[in-house]
Amino acid sequence: MKNLLFAGIDVSKDSFDIAVSNQNKKIIMQNKFEMNSNGFKDLSKSIDELQYDEIFFVMESTGVYHLILYLYLIDNNFKAAVVNPLLINNFAKSTSLRKTKADKKDAETIAEFALSNYQNIDFSNKINKSIRSIARERDKLAQSVARLKTEIKNVLQVLFPELNSLTNIFTKTMLSLLLKAPGRFPILKMKPQQIKRFFEKNRGNKI
Repeated sequence: MKNLLFAGIDVSKDSFDIAVSNQNKKIIMQNKFEMNSNGFKDLSKSIDELQYDEIFFVMESTGVYHLILYLYLIDNNFKAAVVNPLLINNFAKSTSLRKTKADKKDAETIAEFALSNYQNIDFSNKINKSIRSIARERDKLAQSVARLKTEIKNVLQVLFPELNSLTNIFTKTMLSLLLKAPGRFPILKMKPQQIKRFFEKNRGNKI
């Protein structure tokens, strides 16, 4: 009898949670990874430590967020499938699995769904060229944004080192403030009312 494993993946914009179940419904691995190449490499290392004959990865369709992870899995010869979230929701309701909205619980639910339905799920790994192109472009843009954020942090470490530790600088409010006053001394020259107006606009909106 083959040793089969079932991996449920709950995807968000910047990370993903994974729960791996064996055929006895026991969760044997659970972790959170970043949604980038480093996170994918860490995932592969974790999977390599498991003993299995076959492993089936299942994730919900999340617009575009799941695409680069899905491509990574099929490009590395894993069996992976993307399913309609409604199927997961209906399954969760029917089995009373989803008692909370925590990501770890969602990953476990998807793993349970994979175990119960893997024979009826399409793991053919078919994906058209246009979707692959979109995923690749998104990955490039995400890497560019990450590099720019690192550069901004490095500049601020010189101009205003306290700011990095005091607040999230990547909001519309903070970025607007830094465009107006790029550094500690320009900000000190601003009137309190000016600073207040900046914080009243686009409060807390991340870029």
